[in-house]
Amino acid sequence: MFNEWKTKTADELLAELKDWIRRAKNQAEEYNQAAKDKPKGYNDSSLAETNQEIVEKWMVIDMLKGKIIVAYLREFEANKKSPHIRGQRRLSKEAVAEHLEAGKRYLEQSEYYFAIPEFNAILNDDLRHGVAYYYRGRVFNKLNKWPLAVNDLTAAIQFEPKIVAAYWERSQAYRHLRQYGLEIGDLTHVIRLSSSDADAYRHRGLAHYLTRQYKKALADFDEAIRLASTDEDAYYFRGGVYMELGEHKRALADCEMSLKLSPQSLPPKNRIKEIREKMSKRQG
Repeated sequence: MFNEWKTKTADELLAELKDWIRRAKNQAEEYNQAAKDKPKGYNDSSLAETNQEIVEKWMVIDMLKGKIIVAYLREFEANKKSPHIRGQRRLSKEAVAEHLEAGKRYLEQSEYYFAIPEFNAILNDDLRHGVAYYYRGRVFNKLNKWPLAVNDLTAAIQFEPKIVAAYWERSQAYRHLRQYGLEIGDLTHVIRLSSSDADAYRHRGLAHYLTRQYKKALADFDEAIRLASTDEDAYYFRGGVYMELGEHKRALADCEMSLKLSPQSLPPKNRIKEIREKMSKRQG
């Protein structure tokens, strides 16, 4: 089975994925019903075997998803090397719109592996379609494929520079790649175009914090809190900056506010304990 995957196209692998998911879900439903209806003295060994089979099916599904990504990228790279003649595109405007809407629906439904071929169909036809790059970049972000997301979102910005959300999405990929300077650049562009975006200030503040630019981090967290006074994360992160600066009273006040806004959150609880211990040692 695994060797056969090497020779199959992405669409063939996708069809196989759908079949595996269908079989796994059907077996899970049968298992749940059998477990619910089992009579007294029923031998649970058969249920255990069925459960193991279901687990193994989902393991195959996970491996198959990875193979689909590889196949799609391989086919897309091949298409880039020998694109069709410009001006002789194969898809009508209506077909492009249909692929785009289908891909967006799959993205909204978290069916990421089914979204990719919809955007690929557009990009195989038009290598300059910025919107398709943007949405496929979002899919790659959801799949934790950060370098692929950066590539697509950079192309989206190149061909559709007015898509501000592409800068936001790329900044998140840069964050996971720990390329904080590039993240700050993208978030600065977002803020320049949308100065009331509290999330952008908070994320840029964290990037400044991680690069030890504490004054800039404080300014960003201050603005994030001004724009969204109930943002518990902004208070928590600002408290972290104050800790680095040795301003424990301010750090404590921010972490207590963060905990007040989110009483079940463990990070502010732990940080409050840490701050109080440090303050106690200083007083001692």
